[in-house]
Amino acid sequence: MTPGAYPQPHILPPSAEVVLPGGLKIASYGHRVVARLIDGVLMVAIITSLNFAMGDSFARVITSTSPGRYNSTYMLTPLGAALTLLITVALEVVVVSLFGGQVGKLALGLRITNAESLRSPIGWGWAFGRYLIINVAFAACFVPGLLFYLSPLWNQPLRRGWHDRMMKTMVTRKATG
Repeated sequence: MTPGAYPQPHILPPSAEVVLPGGLKIASYGHRVVARLIDGVLMVAIITSLNFAMGDSFARVITSTSPGRYNSTYMLTPLGAALTLLITVALEVVVVSLFGGQVGKLALGLRITNAESLRSPIGWGWAFGRYLIINVAFAACFVPGLLFYLSPLWNQPLRRGWHDRMMKTMVTRKATG
């Protein structure tokens, strides 16, 4: 399937459901947000559990005082930072490349597919590329990262984020009934 075969944005209203070959539909932005929230809760639960289990070898609270001031900073240790990165890569790259989506997407029946072939899973390189693009945008500044997450809102009717367009992917779901 070639990208030109998709319905053109000026033909369909933004709320229209786009049905693709193979019984797939374009995932709604709401589904994507809920999936990301599930992923966030899972990540916080894992990191918090590690923090409790490992204590000071995972993270430390550093306090400093001066006359009239009390400052406290929570800092990951090098081991804590490495484990956090490893868990993030496992959930965002390994799971996507092996199963076709992060845990939240999979729980909601969503899949990250190749935009041309509509195949999922998309493979290691594409999964790592999506992960890297989003994280570089957030590392540059919060606003670019936020814009990447919001970009499916103005790419209608296919709802492809900038990271999806750069990596030639899209988020789909099985059509029902």
